[in-house]
Amino acid sequence: LLIYKRYGQEMSVFKYPSYSMLLTCLEVPPSDSARMSDAQVKGAGVLLDSWILSPERAEVIQTAAALVFESCLVSPLNAEELVTEGGVSVLEQLLRFYVDATLSIESSKESQRTVKSLHAAHATIIDLVHTVGGVSFFESGRAALLALDTVSDLCINWRRCIDGTLQIKTNSSLLKKYALEGIANFAHEAELQSHLVKSG
Repeated sequence: LLIYKRYGQEMSVFKYPSYSMLLTCLEVPPSDSARMSDAQVKGAGVLLDSWILSPERAEVIQTAAALVFESCLVSPLNAEELVTEGGVSVLEQLLRFYVDATLSIESSKESQRTVKSLHAAHATIIDLVHTVGGVSFFESGRAALLALDTVSDLCINWRRCIDGTLQIKTNSSLLKKYALEGIANFAHEAELQSHLVKSG
């Protein structure tokens, strides 16, 4: 991650070699997906046992998401490779989990117990929005978004990043900026425009 941040120009001529391994770090485990469903019935407290919301794991995911972003930033070829490796689906699922978890936990009395995890989750959400928004600049990226069964959910969460529904206190203006940039890229595809309009 530090190499990409400090030597982006030099690294731009090299294709990132391990997206499949990196994306494995960002996958939402089935057990955590199940807890997300349970939270709608039993309350946000069940999310506190989620593996990817544990402080240690949340920091690992934050670092991995930042690396995905930085590697795509230095080279369009990396962005294309990320799409080829199925990265859009993985990033969307993680974004959806973190957005839903943030909304659930912050509306409950459990937020004080998960401050550190939520802080890491919020930083990850910003990187995910920036990366997905950037990848959607490419036709292949927009095609990957449209291929998602959850593209409507993505657009709803995208709106939440802009309209204040998602209460991120640190760098909220940056999140809105990246989300708006993403919308500009989404708008090149009529079907994505339609999903965005339906999302409100």
